[in-house]
Amino acid sequence: MSAPPYVLAPLRKHLTSLGTVCTVLCSLLFLLPTALVQAQVNTEVMRVGKPEPGFSGLVGANFNVQDGTVDFLEVSGNGQLNYNQGLHSLLLSSTAGYGKTEGDAFARKAFGHMRWTAMWLPRLGSEVFTQVEYDRFLRQRLRWLVGAGPRVQVIRDETFEAFWGIAYMIEREVLNIPASDPHPEHGTYHRATTYVSLKWVPTKAMSLVQTIYVQPRIDRFSDVRMLEQADLRVAVWSLLSLKTSITVRYDGRPPRGVDKTNLSLTQGFDLTF
Repeated sequence: MSAPPYVLAPLRKHLTSLGTVCTVLCSLLFLLPTALVQAQVNTEVMRVGKPEPGFSGLVGANFNVQDGTVDFLEVSGNGQLNYNQGLHSLLLSSTAGYGKTEGDAFARKAFGHMRWTAMWLPRLGSEVFTQVEYDRFLRQRLRWLVGAGPRVQVIRDETFEAFWGIAYMIEREVLNIPASDPHPEHGTYHRATTYVSLKWVPTKAMSLVQTIYVQPRIDRFSDVRMLEQADLRVAVWSLLSLKTSITVRYDGRPPRGVDKTNLSLTQGFDLTF
C-alpha cells in the first residue's frame, strides 16, 4: 500500500533539498585544497544576519598588530562562500596571511574551513565541519581536523541571538620544532569543542559578535585551547563593511618558544556579494 500524498510531498521536498546540499558539499570538498595558499578559528563571525536562500559570499583584507610571543605587523586576505537552502546551510572559508619585521618574513599562515549546519527543529540542529591549516608563527606545519555535534539557538529576537554548541573532533597536528623540544613533533588527538556565541545586530549597518571557544583534549584536560573574540562590523556602503576584531588565544600546552596566551587586534574590510 502506497503512502498518501500529504506524507510523500514533504518527504520529497526534504530529500530534494538534502540532495542539492550534498552535491554542493562534494563540489566544495573537491575545491577546498585549491583555496589554501591558527589553531582555533571563529566561524561565528561568518554567520551574522538572516541567511538568504542560494549563494552569497565575501572577500576582504585584514591588518593585524599583535602583542605576544612576537610583536609584528601582518597583512592577510580572506574569502568566504555561503550556500543556504531550506534547513541546510553550508559555509566555506579560507584565509592566507603574511608578516614581516625588520625586513625579514617571519609569519606565514593559511587555513580553510568548511561547515554544514542543518536546523532540523526551530532551535536545534546539527553541525559537521572540517578544517586544514598551516601557521609558521605557531610552529605548525599542518593541522587537520574533522568533527560533528549539536547546535542550539538559546535566545532569538529581532536584534539579539545566542547560540551554544558542543562537538567531538579528531585532529592531526604536525609541528616544526627542534629535537630538544619535549613537545611531540606530531600526533593525533581527540578533543571536545564547545562554544557560546552572542550576536547583536541593532541595525542593518552594524553587528557585534562575541564568541568563546573551549577545546580540551579528552584524555588530558590540561591540554586545552581557548579562543575569545569580539568582532565589530560597520557598513559604510551597501556592499562594503569595516571590521575590528580583538582576539585572545590560549594554548595550555604550546611548543617551546610559543607563549600560552596571545592577544591580537585586527582591522580590515569586507566586500560582500
